[in-house]
Amino acid sequence: MASFHDLSQDDQVERLRDVAVAALDAYSLTGARLEFVEYSNNLFFRVDAQEGRYALRVCRAGFDLGDLRRETHWLAALGSDTDLAVAAVLAADDGSLYVEAGAPGVPEPRYCVLFRWLEGRHLSDELTPAHLHSLGKYVGTLHLHSETYRPPEELLSEVWTGDTLAEDFPLEPFEAVYGASDITVIAGAVRRAGETMQAIGVGRKECGLIHTDLHQMNYMFDGVHARAIDFEAPSRMCYLYDIAVTLAYLRDMPMPMTYEVPRTLYDALAGAYYEGYAEARALPEQYAERVEILKTLKLLSVAQWIASSPNIRRMAWTERYVRELPGILRRLLDG
Repeated sequence: MASFHDLSQDDQVERLRDVAVAALDAYSLTGARLEFVEYSNNLFFRVDAQEGRYALRVCRAGFDLGDLRRETHWLAALGSDTDLAVAAVLAADDGSLYVEAGAPGVPEPRYCVLFRWLEGRHLSDELTPAHLHSLGKYVGTLHLHSETYRPPEELLSEVWTGDTLAEDFPLEPFEAVYGASDITVIAGAVRRAGETMQAIGVGRKECGLIHTDLHQMNYMFDGVHARAIDFEAPSRMCYLYDIAVTLAYLRDMPMPMTYEVPRTLYDALAGAYYEGYAEARALPEQYAERVEILKTLKLLSVAQWIASSPNIRRMAWTERYVRELPGILRRLLDG
């Protein structure tokens, strides 16, 4: 049998489908049928059963169990404490909020989570200021909840501050790809992002548990009403980073999902987002300038993701991403 990591993406999906089938044995669903949805970092199937429609996530190998426990606890709290539309986790028959399953040809067991299906449409070039206003209000409400959310002590993670960015983004992987002038830009981005995070501070009004990955495939709309999915990478850090990620994917990320809008339209979308956010939660001082710098942190995080994931490096868009990264960092740093 061929090694799992040498398989094409389609062949990996077929083997992981067996993992999904094994995971569903832990749930009393009648006539469950699987339909492939997406495979990049994790694998998602839609599950249709007599009891309803669900989304099954087969987590990537090495998925952090602490993150999984934080995610499921946070989603439960958001569902009970707020009116935000979130994908509720369905407990297995034994009450567990996740299961571990394996299959022949897959080298390690995988954590699997079953979510209730959340209706909505992903939008990109159809986004309007009304959509971004709704999304901003949604995220502002999410952050307002985080100010007072207190998970169990064992689920608390360290606050990600600017102190460790030089360690979190070592230059060696970049030096294998870029010349000296580009390395100077990358090092400058790491330094400026760290200085910005330190200036923001780590108080409850400045930092809390955030989503960290609110791009177009992780938020949807029912009409113009926003809802978010894929809370898999919660982190305690500055709230402005969530805003920076969303706005970066509207204009600054050289990836297929990015809606590369003209500056005038971007300004209208960003302005509507900020207005919606402020309706739910006050924006801090210097928010717009700091968001622009924090965008560089997401750009560098995706570059690390490309370098660390063979599946992602196979994708055609990564060549363009690597090529354009230094120029985009220069533009953001220069304002």
